[in-house]
Amino acid sequence: MGSSQSNHPAEILLHQASFLQSAQRLDQCPPDEGREVAFAGRSNAGKSSAINRLTGQRSLARTSKTPGRTQLINFFSLDDERRLVDLPGYGYAKVAKSKRNEWQEHLDHYLAERQVLVGLVLIGTSAMRFCPMYRLLGIQTCRV
Repeated sequence: MGSSQSNHPAEILLHQASFLQSAQRLDQCPPDEGREVAFAGRSNAGKSSAINRLTGQRSLARTSKTPGRTQLINFFSLDDERRLVDLPGYGYAKVAKSKRNEWQEHLDHYLAERQVLVGLVLIGTSAMRFCPMYRLLGIQTCRV
């Protein structure tokens, strides 16, 4: 996504991304129509930064140096039928265990029940170790 302009349809689509809405629970998500690609990973793994880089927008998805800032499921519209989804991170957020369990429950519901979820991008670092979230997805290691 350098400084040169591209006319590739995918790049044009990504660059027109806009914030759509946030949801705490599955029933607050946009209608289960179209297609979604979600970004998942531990807190501070770079999910929001990846979305910003892909879309060429520095502040589309909120980023922070403090783990656990993304606490809701955030939807970004590419067009009427396609969305990017920034999922809450897990692992490093300094919140009560009950709150962390609540986030995990909502995330589990989204991953298991969202019919329009067609892709899941797992963001991680080489320093990550085995974690339950990846086992839930059928992956035996957190190393990416």
